[in-house]
Amino acid sequence: DQEALVSLFEGWYEIFGSVPTAVRKAKTEIAGNEKLLDVISELYLEDMQGNINPTKLDQLLGKNSNRVIGRYQLKPAKADGRPGWSVERL
Repeated sequence: DQEALVSLFEGWYEIFGSVPTAVRKAKTEIAGNEKLLDVISELYLEDMQGNINPTKLDQLLGKNSNRVIGRYQLKPAKADGRPGWSVERL
């Protein structure tokens, strides 16, 4: 799981930089990224139809909040007035 989390944070950072982003918005961007879709599948963050499950993704991010994984740290943040996430490269 550690390698998959590094790939998730790395991919998130490639798409959004350190800009706070809500999971529902991220879901749309991730859906167009094959590398991240593979990671989502590896982490079992899909629903029965194979779509990204935003609740599962948000729960996984919450469990790893403020942890340093690889060269990245995930932090809770506000995104357009909603709860979101920001990944910072260390």
